Amino acid sequence: MQTQDAIPVQIEYRVVLALPKTQEVLARSDGSAYCLPRVHIPQWARPAAELQQAIKAAWNLFAIILEFLPSP
Repeated sequence: MQTQDAIPVQIEYRVVLALPKTQEVLARSDGSAYCLPRVHIPQWARPAAELQQAIKAAWNLFAIILEFLPSP
């Protein structure tokens, strides 16, 4: 087995986290600007389920995946 075969390929998603009651959008600050949070999941995983689990693990939020938008 080659070393590269042992490393799972990850896909990065930028997520919009909106609070339902206040309709606020959560963002991360890098010190000079705000950006959308990023989540990495395995390439061949079910995206909605994996994203829900990753968001719960990272921010303790229950998420509903509404749409996947293509990156520019």
